[in-house]
Amino acid sequence: MKAQLSVAAAFWSLLWRSVLLLPLASLFLVIFFGLWVGVVLLPIAGIFFLYQREWGQAALTFALWIVLLILTRWKIFKAARKDFPNEQENV
Repeated sequence: MKAQLSVAAAFWSLLWRSVLLLPLASLFLVIFFGLWVGVVLLPIAGIFFLYQREWGQAALTFALWIVLLILTRWKIFKAARKDFPNEQENV
């Protein structure tokens, strides 16, 4: 009976943490994908605005694109190889 109780306790601890952290993880996922979609699509929109001779919109689009490039190159958004160690080295 005691083993069954520990399984239920472990399941409950996983369940409440996943329910609690799901909105936060979803927010980070939206921000991450939004940054990369912006990095890819903003230059295309800027070229379109240049073609349409909308100089102000094109300048704003390219300025926002440069800011997003700087943000995505920032060290806090990069995953280093040392963050994912090889399991053979840990044995």
